Amino acid sequence: MAVGTTARKPEGLQISFLEIRHDAGDATDTNGTQFLIGTVPKGTMVVAVYKKQNEAPTGGARQLWIGTTSAKSSLIGAAGIAEGTSTTVQVPTGLKSVNFTQDTDLYLTQTGMTTTKPSAGIFDITIAYVVSPTFAT
Repeated sequence: MAVGTTARKPEGLQISFLEIRHDAGDATDTNGTQFLIGTVPKGTMVVAVYKKQNEAPTGGARQLWIGTTSAKSSLIGAAGIAEGTSTTVQVPTGLKSVNFTQDTDLYLTQTGMTTTKPSAGIFDITIAYVVSPTFAT
């Protein structure tokens, strides 16, 4: 690519990503434990959340929630993301509207476990977002 093309000098907003691998069978993973995914900057707009199952879950039925430390479901709606599905994509219409007016930590929380603790289940979570001063108000 020649210097000066949009590939070398992009115009407009660029997509950034946060990623986490969640091991549902980890000994530290109890009902409601929050795992830091990362911090999104002020002015963030989330454009998609993707979950890929790498190892089938065993044990009690669970859901994965994505949100802030104070509101586990602030980003993904009330149903969370069911662990038993192989892939899930939450597009903008499936995401809650969150106005990130400050740098914000995002967490993954596993909840809804039955009395049986999970013994397996590995999931990759990717959050795609863009940052613009327009979104920070």
